[in-house]
Amino acid sequence: MKDNNTIKNYKNVVIAIFSLPILALILIPLFKGSYLLSIFITIFTYIILGESFDILAGYVGYTNLGHVLFFGISGYTFAILFKGGYSVYISWTVAAILPVIIAAAISVPFFRLKGDYFSIGTLVLAQLGLLIANNLSITGGSEGLYLPAGEVTSYVYYAGLLIVLITISIHYKIGKSRWGLGLRAIREDITSARSLGINVPMERRKALILSSIPPSLIGGLYVAYNNYIDPSTVLGIPILLLPVSASLFGGRGHFIGPLIGVSVLLTLQELLFTFGIPIRLLLYGTALLIVGTFMPEGLYGQIKKIIG
Repeated sequence: MKDNNTIKNYKNVVIAIFSLPILALILIPLFKGSYLLSIFITIFTYIILGESFDILAGYVGYTNLGHVLFFGISGYTFAILFKGGYSVYISWTVAAILPVIIAAAISVPFFRLKGDYFSIGTLVLAQLGLLIANNLSITGGSEGLYLPAGEVTSYVYYAGLLIVLITISIHYKIGKSRWGLGLRAIREDITSARSLGINVPMERRKALILSSIPPSLIGGLYVAYNNYIDPSTVLGIPILLLPVSASLFGGRGHFIGPLIGVSVLLTLQELLFTFGIPIRLLLYGTALLIVGTFMPEGLYGQIKKIIG
């Protein structure tokens, strides 16, 4: 009985620890101005990108350097439709669905590439998307597209918070599920995974498609909030490297890893910017160098080792 009470008290403490910040985030728009909300919308976007990227990279072991492409396609789809006279709801719905369809389409040929070749292939695909966005008139070219202004800050804030919570929950559930165990088996040894009866091609495709959903949901909302989109904003190298750096720096294969990575990298980025040092690319590159050299399991892995 004592053990059951201890476990129950522990669960209550954990629930309280996670519930209080969520409650605070829900109440923030009621008391604070739009500037703070804009900061949180950016943070939400980056967390969504980092967590969703880690679904494939952390569990399956495939580094999708073109992950941000789903975010960019969603943003451009929303901007083009909304500027063309469609409602916000229709524009956002199509923007959320189209990248997922594209993810399903590319999942078959791209998983014929192994290891680094897969990463290079997805990077080329992302750069192709950047090239197209820079040169098509419908996307506004390098100048981008301006959208009709509207006060949507609080709506995007709450939608972003909801997508963050759903994305983190999905990541957490995968880590505790039998499916997640199968994905880890693929990551560790494909041959052994096949011998266990795991349909490797199908499971990898499912992971890629699932990882494309969160950035597809937030892409259109992010553009609706900013009332503007250009190629560098949603497809440039800095935004492309952010989820990769956050996942690897924070620690792959656990939902806490990307959260730690995004929090640390954004904090350092803002501190450097305050001192007039806007060096995002150098920051992300340094983070990857530190991980590769000193802590391949990321910050979360180091914390686990220290705690024991």
